Amino acid sequence: MISKTEIARVQETLKELGLGKYQSAVLAHMYALGKSKVSELSKASSVPRAKIYSVLEELCTLRLIRQTGTRPLQFEPIEPETGLENLRIARKIQFEKDVRTIADIADSRLSILKSLYEKRLATEAEEEFLEIITVGTASEIETRTLYTKAEKEINVVSRAFEYLPKVRESLEPRLGNVVLKVILLHGDYLSERDLNIQNNMKDILLKIGARVRISPGRLPIRFTIIDPSFDYDKGAVLFLVEEEAIPVFMRFAVLSENHSLAAGFKQYFDLLWKESTPV
Repeated sequence: MISKTEIARVQETLKELGLGKYQSAVLAHMYALGKSKVSELSKASSVPRAKIYSVLEELCTLRLIRQTGTRPLQFEPIEPETGLENLRIARKIQFEKDVRTIADIADSRLSILKSLYEKRLATEAEEEFLEIITVGTASEIETRTLYTKAEKEINVVSRAFEYLPKVRESLEPRLGNVVLKVILLHGDYLSERDLNIQNNMKDILLKIGARVRISPGRLPIRFTIIDPSFDYDKGAVLFLVEEEAIPVFMRFAVLSENHSLAAGFKQYFDLLWKESTPV
């Protein structure tokens, strides 16, 4: 006999896959019940009758279930392995559609967005010195942007550079014209897991032509600088203060295109580089 606990566990797994509350409830109960009438599914899953038809239609569109009868209306689940592959394809199609939509709007209506944005710029008294961004997707986007903007030099201070696989496609093409120097945290301050990650990232960095060194001690700040100049006429920096007690997803990073600040970080980087051990 199938227990409510088993169904609830499947329901939570489906939510982790990105299905909605009602979608997860209906599909989980359908796995347990098999071929079912609409009224049976509504009662078993506690999805209101006013919602059940649209939920079933959505699941059919994702090819997680199929309609098997019309009088009465009946549905059955598609085998999970096939269903998950169908979901992957459906998400890919939707993603590609979303990307095309963004591109189409950028081509046809970017001027509308820029018009309002530039009017705001005209009324601003001065440029913001620092921008606070969340660590995760936002910081990854800005890191990629910095790599793309770099013309001569990229300096990185990182614990293990564990995010390298996510940004490699933006970084590697720049290395024909841009010098990449990376300082990684000394292994004494890393767990065995993080040290293994660092070693893997180190191999990748050396393979793509980076110059890599290991820090002499702890690293209070992690950062990326591009094109620093002691003439204070260019450069940008993205940095994160080390706070071990705070989970990474709850931290904030700071982005600045202030040229003097970038030069200050460059001075710190150069001193640390001299004290670090070449790989």
